[in-house]
Amino acid sequence: MRLLVSTTIRKVTAKERSGYLYTVDLEHQEVIRRSCTIEPPYRSADANPRGGMRGSKGIAIRSDIVAITNTSSIFLYDRDWNLLHTITHPSCAGIHDIGFQKNSIWVATSRSDTINQFDFDGNLLNYIYFRESSYLRKKLKWYPPIRLTSEQIYQGEIDFRDPRTYEIETYDNAHVNSISCLDKGDLLVSLGLIQKNNFLILLRIKTWLKRKELWDSFYSLNRMIRRVFRRPKNMHSDLIFQPAKGSSAVLRISKDKEMRLLFSMDEKMVPSHSILHLSDKQSIYLDTSNGIVIEFNPVTGEILTSTKVTDGFLRGSVLVSESTLVMGSNSELIIFNLNEHSVQGRIQISDIPHESIFDIEVLPSSYDLPPRDFNEKMSNN
Repeated sequence: MRLLVSTTIRKVTAKERSGYLYTVDLEHQEVIRRSCTIEPPYRSADANPRGGMRGSKGIAIRSDIVAITNTSSIFLYDRDWNLLHTITHPSCAGIHDIGFQKNSIWVATSRSDTINQFDFDGNLLNYIYFRESSYLRKKLKWYPPIRLTSEQIYQGEIDFRDPRTYEIETYDNAHVNSISCLDKGDLLVSLGLIQKNNFLILLRIKTWLKRKELWDSFYSLNRMIRRVFRRPKNMHSDLIFQPAKGSSAVLRISKDKEMRLLFSMDEKMVPSHSILHLSDKQSIYLDTSNGIVIEFNPVTGEILTSTKVTDGFLRGSVLVSESTLVMGSNSELIIFNLNEHSVQGRIQISDIPHESIFDIEVLPSSYDLPPRDFNEKMSNN
């Protein structure tokens, strides 16, 4: 069995490669190809050192089409990796996860608190703007201002692909980062990090410090204070003064757009990721900040099991057999037995500093290996 694994490399400059697509032979536990993916435009305008616009993002595969994404574009290929179409839209950026639903593709777009549905020609068919839901506002006690109208979204009046055209703290308050398409038209969606007022105030302070070129000095002072007081380094942040915390939530949305909150998790500083639907009674969600894999009932929202598997950054999951799950943690694949709730093995796919797995999918045997450089596919079209 072969896996496709997308990665992001943090802290790289705009001139450096920011991620790859790996093909991994699971049986022999080795990388058989590393492919250079297509970098998005406007990377030089994004100051986020933790990832931001960098790297390869979501992957989706069906029998005849594979979709590979970066932060602002979806590239559709056939089984021989010929480029069929590129989907890009001003209202669709901060792409994290994608999923096929009949002859369309749903996209989780963190920059605008939306999910978007496109046909394969790139037409925006539908969207859900989570801030508009009175149900969610009440259930989550989340009251962000409604910034976008239907006309603005369909017309793409704000180009979320270009961070110079908007303030991210204004439009990304839920960090919509995972989507799973169910057989009968329902969706499971992750609001990875719901940010309320205190969180947003601190983000604005950080943005102001960066604009005034004061952030590096503040960061150095923080590091010195941490050493003087011998405070341990947090896995996800060097800051001694930790920011206010948010929450993560998993929703079920019917084909008629009726929403239901399945469950939420508080005290989150880092987004949770990677919903994976397995059956009518079992789905998977990753508590990224705590390295925990959560099994839950996708109908009732009941948490079935919660198992810690790593101290690293947990993101990306795929089912490779009836009882075996593969997840990503930093640059390592974790093989997990669902019946025994235990780690069965680990595969290191890279030794590049700050490289982190983003998404994982099974590559069907009917597909060729991906190209070594996806930019060559662009130049041939």
